[in-house]
Amino acid sequence: MLSQAGGDSVPIRLVDAPDIITMEDKGLKLALKAKRRGSKTSMAVGMDLILNGEADAFVTAGNTGGALATAYYRLGTLQGVERPALTGLFPVKNGFCVVLDIGANPECKPYHLLQFAVMGAVYAQRVRGVPNPRVGLLSNGEEAGKGNELVKGVYPLLASSGLNFIGNVEGKELFGGGAFIRLPNFDDSLDGFELD
Repeated sequence: MLSQAGGDSVPIRLVDAPDIITMEDKGLKLALKAKRRGSKTSMAVGMDLILNGEADAFVTAGNTGGALATAYYRLGTLQGVERPALTGLFPVKNGFCVVLDIGANPECKPYHLLQFAVMGAVYAQRVRGVPNPRVGLLSNGEEAGKGNELVKGVYPLLASSGLNFIGNVEGKELFGGGAFIRLPNFDDSLDGFELD
């Protein structure tokens, strides 16, 4: 197929993956497809290639939950990280803002957000080249006592974490600038924002 398209010189190898995780797969059905040993979905095959050192990355335009679940079950997480987090780069006045988690974890505990903040800070430093990224907690007010129980619970953890935690930030400041790591939560989340 590649040779017919003139791709003989491209360092690409085609690997058979006869099964799929569809966009309609949800819940238990999705989890079972992601977790099953010997699965031949394109996501499972791709993750196995990474696990075996035959690939460096996996990219998909498919079911995000499927990709996340398959990576979780096949690749695992970093030591000390209980859950993976989806990360997005939001354009802001002075560049980009790392925002996580943007949808993988609808129900979090405060220590999950702390783990996300650490992962976001490491990503900002090592991949984006930001020397001391500022970490902000998306909330409905700047004051330390504002926000839902999750925000109130994670605030002291972030404040004592050793990260460059600048406190709560309101949604209106999301695109204000700087290299922030923003931690939305799903009660005071990005639901009310429209991105142009």
